[in-house]
Amino acid sequence: DHIGHWNWNKLIGLGGLLQKRLINAVNEFYKQRGSWVEFTEKQRRYAPRWKRMVDDYENRRSTRNPYISPIDGIKKLEEAGLTADSDEGSDDDDVLPELDTSPGEFLFFGLEIEQQQRELRYDIEAIRAPTNKQLTYMVDRRTKLTRQIRRFRALQLAFMPVALQVISTIPPSQAPLNTEDISLYLPSQLSSSQRPSDLSGIEIRLREGQLNESLNQLRRVILVKQRLLRYKKINARNQGTTTRTCGIIKQQDKKIELAAAAYRAAWDAKLHLLNGDYSSLGWNKLLDEHIVGMEDLQNAERIRAKAAKGNRAEAQRRTLAGEDPVPGAREKNRVASWIWCGTSQGDLETDKALYDGLQTEWCKAYA
Repeated sequence: DHIGHWNWNKLIGLGGLLQKRLINAVNEFYKQRGSWVEFTEKQRRYAPRWKRMVDDYENRRSTRNPYISPIDGIKKLEEAGLTADSDEGSDDDDVLPELDTSPGEFLFFGLEIEQQQRELRYDIEAIRAPTNKQLTYMVDRRTKLTRQIRRFRALQLAFMPVALQVISTIPPSQAPLNTEDISLYLPSQLSSSQRPSDLSGIEIRLREGQLNESLNQLRRVILVKQRLLRYKKINARNQGTTTRTCGIIKQQDKKIELAAAAYRAAWDAKLHLLNGDYSSLGWNKLLDEHIVGMEDLQNAERIRAKAAKGNRAEAQRRTLAGEDPVPGAREKNRVASWIWCGTSQGDLETDKALYDGLQTEWCKAYA
């Protein structure tokens, strides 16, 4: 009986199959639990409250689903100043500091110029075929930025004369032509023997605040983008509404890239000020794969599309081989990125969007 023999071989082969599944399940358990424990340790203040929410929902004592972030309409996002009009910089404000300023204000002014250079560089690279109006706007921004750099050089003569000596040794052929590419020569851009010790300590504290602010901004904008994607999928219809929504989502992508660039610049600067001492840095390095949101609908659509095309077998093969599974095969292997595991300085409950996002991610990790 061929069918009986085939069934018998299948039955006696279940031992190896179940053993393989058990080993994979144990490895995945320790991986997921380690990520959840780290997440919980950094959210000790809110984790008990979130755990009660999950238990109440699973035991049917509550109808609120803790695994789904609340859906806010586009009007609420506009009221919060997180959509199209919120990223308009204050380019009209051309307030320059006085010459009799403090060292902290001097360095803070330098960090502001550095941020404006990043934004201007990003805008210039993003426009492939600029119009005459856009070219005029870019020239105006460069002119204002040049004026600020000149004032910064005047302050630098009083606080950091060694930086001007370094600038004077640069040959004219190597000097940058564009304003957004000019190096400010802050203490973090000088060698340990050249930088003043008092200014180095001040910049370390300023970079610490910049790391905290840029990380919070990065997480906040990722959450806003996630809700905009959900709004677009559920409510946006017809060409006009869809086009406007896509434009707003594109602006959030710009904010994400600028926040990530600010974090990386602050991370590199603080590491240089600490002479390469990673143990005293206190912040993780931000890579592109770390900038992931919670329930990114664009990625979710990609997951379903690839899984429907027969990539499940390929994902299983790569997982058994110790490689990363095919992106989009399933979500059960996903762990929370480190940017969501801990909160920075400040009260988390004052930022409703960030609080809801962290709550949703923790509940998923706990489940």
